[in-house]
Amino acid sequence: MPDLAHPDYFLRLARALDRIITDLPQADHVRRGNDISPAVHSVVTDISHVLTEQR
Repeated sequence: MPDLAHPDYFLRLARALDRIITDLPQADHVRRGNDISPAVHSVVTDISHVLTEQR
């Protein structure tokens, strides 16, 4: 169980989530009609993994 009282825990969590979120498709991909489903699935999977590992 992580030490939730320690600020470094939240800093590491925020950095991990920030790295993952940068992989989300940008608006121009949506406007072009690109299929963003695989990218969104990948980001959701990665976030789920990070959140379950942080417990």
